[in-house]
Amino acid sequence: MSMINEHNPHRIARQVQTELAQLGYCHEIKRLGITVPIGFNHIFLSGSDWLLLEFDLATLPRRVTVDRLLSKKTKHHLGTIVGRPVYSLNSLGASLAIDLRSADARRNKTKLPTRVALDLNSLPDEPYQVPIGVGPSGPIWRSLPDLGHLLSGGATQAGKSSWYQMALLALLNAHGPDELKLALVDLKVVEFIMWHGLPHLLCPVALDLAHVGRVTAELMAEMERRQALFTQVFARNLRAYNARVEEPLPIVLAIFDELADLTLALGKSSQAYIDLTRLVQKGAAFGIFVWAGAQNPKSEVLGTLARGQLTTRLAFRMNESFQSRVILERNGAERLPADAPGRMLARLPGAGNLTLCQGYYLDDDDLLTEAQRLTTEKPMTWASLAGDQEQDASNIAPPPSKTLTRAEECAAWILQAIAEHGTPIRPAALIELAEAQGYSTGLVYRARKRLGDHLADTEGRRHPENRWALLDMAVATATL
Repeated sequence: MSMINEHNPHRIARQVQTELAQLGYCHEIKRLGITVPIGFNHIFLSGSDWLLLEFDLATLPRRVTVDRLLSKKTKHHLGTIVGRPVYSLNSLGASLAIDLRSADARRNKTKLPTRVALDLNSLPDEPYQVPIGVGPSGPIWRSLPDLGHLLSGGATQAGKSSWYQMALLALLNAHGPDELKLALVDLKVVEFIMWHGLPHLLCPVALDLAHVGRVTAELMAEMERRQALFTQVFARNLRAYNARVEEPLPIVLAIFDELADLTLALGKSSQAYIDLTRLVQKGAAFGIFVWAGAQNPKSEVLGTLARGQLTTRLAFRMNESFQSRVILERNGAERLPADAPGRMLARLPGAGNLTLCQGYYLDDDDLLTEAQRLTTEKPMTWASLAGDQEQDASNIAPPPSKTLTRAEECAAWILQAIAEHGTPIRPAALIELAEAQGYSTGLVYRARKRLGDHLADTEGRRHPENRWALLDMAVATATL
């Protein structure tokens, strides 16, 4: 009742009539010296937020058209008089809608917290719940199967890595190794370092390019194994299979950090990239989900995967609008505040619009304490997994007995990177990967010069399509 008194519909309607009459939108009876204002068929409130005025077109003066009555200039003038935004309705006849909401409600300026600590004592009861963040309406959680495959992107210090840590922490606290398996690719080496001793790991954490193919091969082998098992019980998905057998299979979550750099290094023709694409296309039915992150998303690298089955998108603060379009297919992430790490725009399955929310976090000390509680086993390594006969790809580096200079170390890394790439690689792509490993551009070119004729230009040094190709791996390694 107080809202109706504050915004009395008949008082506002009289204001509109009076102002329209002053604009000349009325009948004038000059011989009597009176004016007859335009009338209304209906005056009513829609809830407490909108006042709707339907004009009686029979009282509209002949010289005043409906287009003129509902013109932008007229609505702006009326809005100034009543102190509220005025809109026209796209309906038969002529109707105005007056917004009665407060200024903050109209601007939708629901303030989000800048930091939200994850409370592990208040996890939802449903299985496989992932903490997305806190939105205008409160905490947002989604189940891992509902999220499906996920693509995220964000600039440095935007909060992308912290979001992954909180998601892992929530899942690991609720589910044991018999319910959840993980496969992690961490080319930065330090992002998932606290999880190396998890009993949930399907395979060791991949820390370099040499082992990325091993991770995708393990995942492909697991998917093919499950495909054979599903066929035996006529199951179309993991839920149906687990309902029909005595020993249910766990969900597998594979996280590929820095997917853009990874793809540039390996190449789209590499077996690892082909396997990753197949996992994205077919893995969800077998309970294998892929989460991919990109600090510097590029459409030419992520285009195929992004247009595929990576349905959930999380965009943290971006440096450029085109990066936002790669993740969200629209602008917006470049305008997120820099002083609120973890702020994101989320495109969640089943949601029609983007959701603005603030991701959860834990202090490094608290995160390490929780990780130490969960990591109860000796870290798994690729050598221990394959036995003494394992031929690690790092053998292409110089013998450890020899002390290397920084340029020699970079040259050895270049050999390893190109060998793992499998095909000639663009210098710009190699330099971008080298910078992520701590090698400067100048150092890369000095190492390139040191390799001499063992590294060739495919098109000429200044050609836009030039690539660096490895000629003789064994001889090149021996020269270091």
